[in-house]
Amino acid sequence: MAQESLVLHHEAGYAKAYRIWQELKLYLDLFGRQASLSMKSVAELYEVWCLLEIRRMLLTLGFSEDEARKAALRTNGFEKELADGMGTAFHLKRKGDGLRIRLAHEPCFSRKNNNSIYSFTTSQKPDILLEATFTDGRRIRWIFDAKYRISPEDNEYDHIPDDAINQMHRYRDALIHLEEADDGVTEKSRPVVGAFVLYPGFFDSEDGLNPYQDAIETVGIGGFPLLPGQKNHWLKEFLTDKFGDLSEGALLCRVPDADEHLLHESVHIAPTGLSLERYDDLTLVAALGNVSKREKQYVDRFMTGTAGWYHIPASTTDKKISRTVMRELRFCAVAVHPARAAERRIEYLYEVEPVKLVKRNTLTADQAGSVAPDNQNDYWLIKLGTSRPLPAAFSAGGIRRFRFRLTGASDLLTAQNWSDLSERYASFVERDNAAI
Repeated sequence: MAQESLVLHHEAGYAKAYRIWQELKLYLDLFGRQASLSMKSVAELYEVWCLLEIRRMLLTLGFSEDEARKAALRTNGFEKELADGMGTAFHLKRKGDGLRIRLAHEPCFSRKNNNSIYSFTTSQKPDILLEATFTDGRRIRWIFDAKYRISPEDNEYDHIPDDAINQMHRYRDALIHLEEADDGVTEKSRPVVGAFVLYPGFFDSEDGLNPYQDAIETVGIGGFPLLPGQKNHWLKEFLTDKFGDLSEGALLCRVPDADEHLLHESVHIAPTGLSLERYDDLTLVAALGNVSKREKQYVDRFMTGTAGWYHIPASTTDKKISRTVMRELRFCAVAVHPARAAERRIEYLYEVEPVKLVKRNTLTADQAGSVAPDNQNDYWLIKLGTSRPLPAAFSAGGIRRFRFRLTGASDLLTAQNWSDLSERYASFVERDNAAI
């Protein structure tokens, strides 16, 4: 198309074709004049369009394009193909939170490349790699693979061919991230938290539910229907959930941090007999609550560092991720209100033993300081182990409002006040908690 027909500009019947052509030109600009020498099948053009559609959706979330790298091409017969897809990437950034995204087309992973991500068996070449870099330097990665196919089986809805889904499992299992530890030993980890097929399925995505939603949430594998001319609501919703929306006039301003992405159930599936955890010294710092409603003996145990139990309403945490976090707890520090003191103080650090989710009416006075036979709400019951006094007790603030924080035991040992504590799993904590 050396020249563009005026018919495409003005005739309604060609409007959609013209808009799609304009989108494809954005991508072809990366290749310069070499693009005119190459022919592409409809399936390959669909793959390119999927890349551009993800880019367009990210731009609507408040990102702007920071850089677009030219592709390294090689000739294969009459076609031009990528030599290294990691060199063909859109680099996006967002001023509101400093989040950066790299959207790479057809990156190649093998033992021979110079990337930090390897495939130790056969080379892996997914269509699209989405890599998010957070302000603390941590990176989270997702893979998308465009398949211009629908399963030929007769079903109630358009669904993905089985071999395409199986390929997503292969990508996530085959790719290994290598990083040198502080002792010089190379450590291995799996860098991809989710792999998804993009396919030309037709759905009413605004009213219905993605048939692969359960698999996406549970195991991080699934797919999204993606068609030109459609709103493609499910993929847009997925990207918004992962990165938030900081565009002008957006209603969803909360931006998930890197910790939240690592808390999902699909990421925490460990080999049988093992468990996964993000921190090895995760500490819950919380207040004792209203002591006037507790037995004196129960309160005195916290004053002397001999308490055996602590409980906290499940409603004060994000229920989607609370169990993962609570199971990871290793220590607990409880702020108490000594007699004639104006504020709560933290004096002891407890080791945490098993954590369970129970009904409030099942807790005894020994476990909760009081009984509540009519309260059937869910509570986290934390069994406290050995305690040790902090080097210096510090203030946890006033007594009017209950609050808690997830931090590290090392921070607690050196802190002098509440603001000195680092904050982990920030999205886990509800900001306006009522008193227990």
